Amino acid sequence: MDRDRWILSAKMSTEKKNYDITSKQNIKRTEARARVFAAIIDVTEQRLIAEYLSQVAEDMREKQMPEMLTKRTDTENEEQCYCGWAKPGSIETDPVWLIQQVNFYDDDSSILWALTNGCALYNQKWTERKHLVYQ
Repeated sequence: MDRDRWILSAKMSTEKKNYDITSKQNIKRTEARARVFAAIIDVTEQRLIAEYLSQVAEDMREKQMPEMLTKRTDTENEEQCYCGWAKPGSIETDPVWLIQQVNFYDDDSSILWALTNGCALYNQKWTERKHLVYQ
């Protein structure tokens, strides 16, 4: 009987060791996959951030160099004015304009931009400036 218990105990011990080895291998494989996925996500995230920053830099260059752009100004009245910029040769009906609305008050003024998804972009039509939403 002691021999049978010893055989059973040895068999259970071997099965437990095999299970532990398999579990450790699965854990290592899972950790390796997680590292690969994290690297993929990190690279994708870095690429998206780089593309966004590139677009922001391009927009800033164009905003800071208005002398190189076609400019339109519409003084609606003494209290409001619209200013727009686009690349030279742009047509007023094309969605290629960056437009701002300037409001004048007694002792102050405000500058608002026509935004798309929260960003001031060169994608507005100058002919639609009075109907755009400004923030």
